[in-house]
Amino acid sequence: MDFEQESLVLPTAYSLGRLTVYPPGEGESPQLMEARGTVHVPAGANLFLSVSQELCDDLSKIHLVPERLLANGITFSEKNLDKTDFEELLSLAPCCVVIHSCNAVSTEQIHDIGELRTIEHLNFSNTPLQLLDFSWVPQLSNLRTLTLSGIGVDDAGLGFITKLQHLEDLYLRGAKVSDPRVRGLWEMETLKDVKLGQCPIGDEALGNVGSCLSLRSLKVPETRISDRGVEVVVNESLRTGQRLTGLSLRSCRITDMSLVRLASLKDLVLLDLYSIEVTPEGAAFLKRSLPECRIFMGRDKGGGPNLSQVTRRDRPA
Repeated sequence: MDFEQESLVLPTAYSLGRLTVYPPGEGESPQLMEARGTVHVPAGANLFLSVSQELCDDLSKIHLVPERLLANGITFSEKNLDKTDFEELLSLAPCCVVIHSCNAVSTEQIHDIGELRTIEHLNFSNTPLQLLDFSWVPQLSNLRTLTLSGIGVDDAGLGFITKLQHLEDLYLRGAKVSDPRVRGLWEMETLKDVKLGQCPIGDEALGNVGSCLSLRSLKVPETRISDRGVEVVVNESLRTGQRLTGLSLRSCRITDMSLVRLASLKDLVLLDLYSIEVTPEGAAFLKRSLPECRIFMGRDKGGGPNLSQVTRRDRPA
């Protein structure tokens, strides 16, 4: 599809970074281009800038970046942040900051990030912290999305997270959290999507999960959740009227017993049960019980029959 183009005049002496361009309209593939010189993008496209190492080394240059490139936030991906002065972002008031797979962030830098009170979306993943101190998190009182994956969030850190009053989406893959502290999440009134994959949690973490009436998606893959935990989720949902639409129990310790109980969650539209111990009969029963739900099942190669074709059904056209 041909789109009307707009031109952006950028510095030629150095690159601002990598620009990901999402053209308007559904089904259009994103484009990648270097943010340097004059670039042409479709009018109305969504633009996402992953800043260059040169900008990381002298972040004062971020003020030369056109506002059009920063409207969707700023990404620091696979960069050396030793010279990065995040205080330069204070006057920009970014809505979203992504720090992904970078080198260690110092205590001073992390507290500068904590001063960015306008942030609504923060993705801080696979980047080590010089000091595991999350006391700065509650300062970001406007946060709606928080990703702290692969950086070792512990119980103390989770305690600070529960103080966020507007948080909707929380992703904590690999966090070192306990069942009692996770139960504190269900007291939050705004949570919609929670991901706790590869966390050392079990069935006790799901106690009172139904108290979080706003929760729509719960993902706990590769944890110690068992049939007992599924029983808790279903009972809590039916007790409180919570309407889960998405659930991931991938690689959890559940059996056909859980499939019988999950059949009661009629609001489910996406259910990930990949790599679990169930029978073809149980899978077929679940398919009949939840005909409008996309159900993913199967095994890794060599781990037994792949049941995904038996249990997955797309919504009718």
